[in-house]
Amino acid sequence: MPASIIAHHREVAITTHDTDIAQLRQRLDQVTWETNVLRERIMTVRGRLPMPIDKPGLILHDQLGRMERRLQGLAVRGEVASTWLDPLEMRQSVDYWALPKRRQRVETVEALLKGMEYGKRQVLSQFGSLAEGTINDLQRTIAATGLDPRDFLEGRLRIGQGGPLVNVEPLGRGFVPLPFNLPRWDELSADPTAVLALLQLHVERWDGLSSLLESLPLGSPLEQYTITSHYGLRSDPFRRTRALHTGIDLWAPRRTPVYATAAGKVITAGYYSGWGRLIEIDHGNGVVTRFSHLDRMYVMPGQRVSKGDRIGLLGNTGRSTAPHLHYEVVVHGIPRDPINFISASSRS
Repeated sequence: MPASIIAHHREVAITTHDTDIAQLRQRLDQVTWETNVLRERIMTVRGRLPMPIDKPGLILHDQLGRMERRLQGLAVRGEVASTWLDPLEMRQSVDYWALPKRRQRVETVEALLKGMEYGKRQVLSQFGSLAEGTINDLQRTIAATGLDPRDFLEGRLRIGQGGPLVNVEPLGRGFVPLPFNLPRWDELSADPTAVLALLQLHVERWDGLSSLLESLPLGSPLEQYTITSHYGLRSDPFRRTRALHTGIDLWAPRRTPVYATAAGKVITAGYYSGWGRLIEIDHGNGVVTRFSHLDRMYVMPGQRVSKGDRIGLLGNTGRSTAPHLHYEVVVHGIPRDPINFISASSRS
């Protein structure tokens, strides 16, 4: 065989080898990037789980931790693959007769890469299922209060129009699942950036719902009580005329401790005519709680409180017929039925 033909075959073989190496490097870099971004998303969610962690939260924390460690292992595998690939990219050292041995290295890198791709798809599927279930659980808890999670995620809240009266019925539309719709990774393998972008949207939704849930006053301001007047239309105890009661009245012995139902900042703590001694706490996201007719107050305006902090004592000050606590939950200026928030606490 003429030497020119042999030289041509060698050049073709070496060029093909170089092309394979370049494509392999591109795949490796892409999968490594996707793995690191997915790990970053999981770390973000895990780092923002509310503290202290209850039993369900601990299980969630552990699940995310296992995914994070799996991805860390895949990233290490990518580093190993890169060290095997580096010498193969040095064109000047390529020897035609050494190509079979170099091909063995290529096959090793390909095996490592396939393992990375499979592991990444598994973690993505696990995280997708976990995120979908957690997001829906958060939405159900929020919807149980009478609020619509979508109003907060979209940055707006519908407010009743026309007339000074407050709506008696809750304004929320109830629980409607927000579609997760996370495609299988292989379905979008041609555009993995789209998958990660979609994944980021759901991380943000998870984070937004978790933040909202933390701001909601889920729980009771008293350890034990009897409801003496519900939220809604009632006969005013003084005028005996039909009126809207914007909270609930909770009876308990005078000077029973009153507790904050969510973390927040005290915006009012003083004596206000019909309210008597009144405390208002701003919990963020447009959520405010009010505690009135108090006998004593243990907080002052500007003070930060945590859920469960004792803020005052039940009393009979202001426009009150007997010792009790008038408790309100106000969302963007609209009073809501506090019973919905107390009942929803069993879901959180």
